[in-house]
Amino acid sequence: MQGMASPAPGSPKHRTSPPLVSNVLPMPPSNFIHRFVPMSPKLSPMRMSPRKPTWQKLYNDDDDVFGGVPVEEGTVVRSPTFLDSAGIDNEFELLLDSRGISEHMRPHLRELDLNVKACLINNDMCPSPTVIISPTNVRESKVCTRSSTHPWSPKRIRRSATTEYSPTKNIVLSSPDSFVEYLFDISLPGISVIAARELKRALRCERLQWMERFLNLNGIDPISRLLIGLTKLEWREDKDDRLFLELMHCLRTISEFEMGRDHITTIAPLLFPKLIDFMFSDSQPTYFADRGLIVSVIVNYIAIARPEDRYHRCKAILSYLEDPTQPVEKLAPTFIEVSHRRRPYRNWCLECSHVVRDVFWIFVHTSYHIKLIAINPEDVFARQGSSVDKRRSASGHISDVEWDAIEYLASHIELLNLIVASVPTQSERNGIRKQMKDSGFDSLIGKYLRASSGNQSKSLHNNLETLIALAFTDGWNTEYMRTGMRGDGELAQVDNASRDVPTLPMKTLLSQDLFSLPEVDIFLSGPESRTFEPVSDPWI
Repeated sequence: MQGMASPAPGSPKHRTSPPLVSNVLPMPPSNFIHRFVPMSPKLSPMRMSPRKPTWQKLYNDDDDVFGGVPVEEGTVVRSPTFLDSAGIDNEFELLLDSRGISEHMRPHLRELDLNVKACLINNDMCPSPTVIISPTNVRESKVCTRSSTHPWSPKRIRRSATTEYSPTKNIVLSSPDSFVEYLFDISLPGISVIAARELKRALRCERLQWMERFLNLNGIDPISRLLIGLTKLEWREDKDDRLFLELMHCLRTISEFEMGRDHITTIAPLLFPKLIDFMFSDSQPTYFADRGLIVSVIVNYIAIARPEDRYHRCKAILSYLEDPTQPVEKLAPTFIEVSHRRRPYRNWCLECSHVVRDVFWIFVHTSYHIKLIAINPEDVFARQGSSVDKRRSASGHISDVEWDAIEYLASHIELLNLIVASVPTQSERNGIRKQMKDSGFDSLIGKYLRASSGNQSKSLHNNLETLIALAFTDGWNTEYMRTGMRGDGELAQVDNASRDVPTLPMKTLLSQDLFSLPEVDIFLSGPESRTFEPVSDPWI
């Protein structure tokens, strides 16, 4: 094939693997296969360059599982190699390393057919295409004129066009350098949602060297800056919500890898408080999945930390999750403040209770009891990394409002488990549980979250099992959270989550005392023995 380098006959076919950082957190089953498939321009919403070069296929489409990717003539790429079974297995292991596939997924991938492995290896040789964004938000320069019929009209004044909203040429995005340059030069009103979506695809689908280059160029800093700008908007449009979703996907992809650990740490003190306040505010993202991305990034931030750094990270996250301190002029008198019970995580509990209120029809299985399992704090991180099928539903119904609500609540309980498991001492862990109970978490779990379907809400119940097992190991009373039974044996009734008005028992309402009239004795003045006799006079 013209323009392509073919290996000389008899030359050894070796493939060097650059130093990579292995993946720490598991990717969802719907995402990890993207790292095998190169980004094809046929699937990209962006149009390609207006120049029409000569294209030729790298190999036959009939032999490719995912379809051939066109390569421009003159591009230096590797030719497809024909290997035996042992060579294919070796090349496939190098492919898994370059794509950052986690260890617990590799045994399933190693069982693939040799032909499928060969096609995946050949696909890995294809270069990524160049995508070009045409300027869409071009603001033409306006001419301020006045009527020429008046002699006092001034001359025409031509305003200079702003370069911030008026790009004069197409934006080429093909490498980490071009993406980083674009993100640093663009402002929030002028950024394209398509560019953010392509960045998400590149971080998910490209090799780990691509992400490493992007992070070394401080590409995470403009992402953090744009996210903070979106949280400060008073009025958001649909474009802003879509941009927030794509940027959060980029941040979550970075947080899933060990190489992004230090970069997430640098932006966490400034970004995480803004995201948490945004999640608890009245202008929060509408959809549960969008808010769940915020929690998942924080979960990855704790789970990917080194053992010696977990405690400091969990203390920082707890400080971000606490309710804001009231100003001094709004505080009650001292003798009243002393009598109040401190509820530091009331906003966090209200956020979860609002989800229960919005999808109240899920929590109707009042007789369901949470299983009591044996676990220690160190097993929480191992269980969090190995639960691959935790996002699968028993009936296959996913991506509806009930599924998103359950997954969102499960992410909050998972965050609580990681925070508690990161604390080294039992007394401090029970202190955190005491604050959570005062804020309303025990009542929320025992009354509502426990009553969800154990078949349809596996992720939520798995996290509840971990939460209750950790508390039981530390000697915490978990009977109400596990069974919903109070100390007197009374079962907690499930009603509207926002209803706090006390109700009277039905026996009291139907008692006779409420319907009996009072007896009133009227005593007339005068002697009690006085009697009245009829008068004989007819005129009276």
